[in-house]
Formats: sequence, structure tokens, C-alpha cells
Amino acid sequence: MKGTGRKLDRIPKCCTVSISWEASLGGAPMFARAKTVDISTTGMQIELPTQIPVNAAVNVRCDELRISGRGMVRHCTRKGPRFRVGVEFTMPIRLPLEA
Repeated sequence: MKGTGRKLDRIPKCCTVSISWEASLGGAPMFARAKTVDISTTGMQIELPTQIPVNAAVNVRCDELRISGRGMVRHCTRKGPRFRVGVEFTMPIRLPLEA
């Protein structure tokens, strides 16, 4: 996308994902359900009611798209009562053609 600094365009997509991360270094694992805003092979933007620290390592899974991967939180911004979180995948994922 021009001007966003992203290497690849993201596709608008709304589906439910499961996300997990550690609350702090060596802390208890945290789990949440989130909705995707957009997705690409290198990352996704999600919306959820919980704040996730920037630079936190996360695991994401979307059964609807049959994808899962590890990534890093690049930003977390409050949007009303929810948070928008940008995740950059550690390794590119394969998206289904109909994504």
C-alpha cells in the first residue's frame, strides 16, 4: 500500500481469530478471540477488547481461513472500547485464494 510502509497490500477480511501471548517475560499465557480487519501473507490487523504490548510475540489461528502463524505485535491502538493490533508474521503465511 502506498505510503503505509508495507511491502504487500492487505486484503480487507473479517473473520474470528484466536490469539495467545505471554502477559510479560516468563508470565502467564494470555488468550483472546479477535476479529480481523485486514490480512496479507506477512501480517494482519485485528481488533479485540484486550491490549497487547508492542513487541509481544503472539500465536494466531484462524480456522475459517485455515491459517496459523507466529508474529510480533507492531502497534496497539485504542479505538473506542477496543484495541486495533498490527501483527507482523515471523514467516509469511499462505492465504487461501478466496481470502
